[in-house]
Amino acid sequence: MNVNSSTLIHLFGILLLGATTLSSCKDIVAKNLSGETPEMITPTLNDTIAKSPVTFTWNEVKGATKYHLQIAMPSFANMTSYVLDTMVTKTTFAFALDSNQYEYKLTAINAGYTSTVLGPIRFWVGKSSVKTGSSTLVLTTPTNNAFVNQTFDGRFAWQAVTHADNYEFELRKGGTFTTGTRIYTMEPGNTLDKTLPSNLLPLTPGEYTWRVLVNSGSTYLTQNSGKFSVDTLAPNQATLLTPTNNSTVTLSDSTSFTWNNGTQNAQYQSAISSQIEVATDVNFNTIVSTYYVTEGQSKKIKLGSLITGQTYYWRVKNKDAAGNSAQPSTVFQFLTF
Repeated sequence: MNVNSSTLIHLFGILLLGATTLSSCKDIVAKNLSGETPEMITPTLNDTIAKSPVTFTWNEVKGATKYHLQIAMPSFANMTSYVLDTMVTKTTFAFALDSNQYEYKLTAINAGYTSTVLGPIRFWVGKSSVKTGSSTLVLTTPTNNAFVNQTFDGRFAWQAVTHADNYEFELRKGGTFTTGTRIYTMEPGNTLDKTLPSNLLPLTPGEYTWRVLVNSGSTYLTQNSGKFSVDTLAPNQATLLTPTNNSTVTLSDSTSFTWNNGTQNAQYQSAISSQIEVATDVNFNTIVSTYYVTEGQSKKIKLGSLITGQTYYWRVKNKDAAGNSAQPSTVFQFLTF
């Protein structure tokens, strides 16, 4: 078959158009990932993994066909070992690591594009060795498992650690640090306290965990974490029960003082302490006896110090462990016998 030059030119044009079309289809199919950043599930920033292998898990990036995972020890900036450089097609990858400090990076990739790099993210495996002579990190303010209210000034403090060059503070909302929501992170510094910015105060009710990391240069020394709760709701006003109003009390016997604190509606309610006051006047200008009850609504009291044949007044004041106070109860009176 004879093919003239015009036909060849026409065929070449068809082939060129087909190649261009295929290239265009490729561009359409491959999603542009340049504005995407992978989201890590585990390990998160500054996590400590108890044992190896470490399972790296992240959320799927739509349009990605593979992920570039890199791990350096102890960090990419001060690398002593380039531990891993691999491509992963799934959203999870397990890898055995010795006890040490590490950093990783993660990038999503497809046929035409690369996402923004996540990281470097620092984490630890096992228990890192502590320099000889370093002391235990003690967190001082707020105390562990304390309750605070809306007056909390946001100051966190800890004691100095031998050989420490800098400290890193982080606050998360939640009962456990690893699953909590990050509220604030302090850049490494040599101060022994940190006060939250005013725009984060007052803290909303709930449980919080905070952690301090101690470093000597680029070497991790030790860490410690604490927990506290914010309770902003005042306890209920006490309702007096016995001795009833205008009743008679026998001084030779123990008198049962009872009241009802009701049911609290707060999810994070600290322990309630009740204060029983006995006075000679209805305005409680002269209080003759005071008694304290923690998380209770009754107390038997021997009123031997009172005078027979005199009228006395009593009330209950409730206060919780966070420092929130209720209004004093109504006042009952009784006559001694």
